[in-house]
Amino acid sequence: YRITGKTIALTSEVLGEVVRRFAFKKLECFRDLHVYVRDRENLGRMIDERFTYFDAREARKIAGL
Repeated sequence: YRITGKTIALTSEVLGEVVRRFAFKKLECFRDLHVYVRDRENLGRMIDERFTYFDAREARKIAGL
């Protein structure tokens, strides 16, 4: 994407699936990709579903929720 000048357009559902697959680096993955989510209104729900309680608090802080 950087080479073509295009930006990534993720849904919160797709980001949730990506985060699920990175079991030990969920927050790092989330930190890098949350800015590309186009349906941010669903981001809070995805965080609650995919993160533990303490990680969800950190993910919400990262996303500014």
